[in-house]
Amino acid sequence: MTEHKMDINEFLAEVEDIIAELTSNLVKLGQGIDAGRVEPDILNSIFRSAHTLKGISGMFGFAEMATITHKMEDMFDSMRMGRLSINHEIMNALFGAVDLISEMAVAKGKGEEFGMDRVAAIIAKFERLTGSSLSAVSELSSDPRLRPSGTSIDIDKGILAVLTEYEEHRLQENVKAGNSIFLIGAEFT
Repeated sequence: MTEHKMDINEFLAEVEDIIAELTSNLVKLGQGIDAGRVEPDILNSIFRSAHTLKGISGMFGFAEMATITHKMEDMFDSMRMGRLSINHEIMNALFGAVDLISEMAVAKGKGEEFGMDRVAAIIAKFERLTGSSLSAVSELSSDPRLRPSGTSIDIDKGILAVLTEYEEHRLQENVKAGNSIFLIGAEFT
């Protein structure tokens, strides 16, 4: 077996593991929707899986897989940041994308090409469901002037200055939910 063939086999094994994890976490996410509470840890895990899949797909030169996983990553990031509400129609599209990625991996394992037409259809569906171009959503910066307005809670600017956009979003969501928030100061000599 050639070294390149071994690399492809390792890639396919990794893709298979990531797909299994994505599927499991998507099921949990769907259950959270039904229960009325989506756990941020599940969304973070799904985001990381999509990010990893995007990276290794690009590293191995599988542009179709990298493209769809990039759009999935953008969509999950929008969900994590509260810019996109999760619903069953979006979940069905995400399951369809994961199934498509699985089919792409099988095709790659057989040395077959996989066209962009089905990838383009999934991306178009994502954009229809989100009501905007996912690439535009992902380009929001951490500049507070570009963040969604009207939902923020008055939090000390000194605290906000050290938080990432995601951390600020999680803090505001927890304050809105009435969760106890503790500010702990530490000084080191």
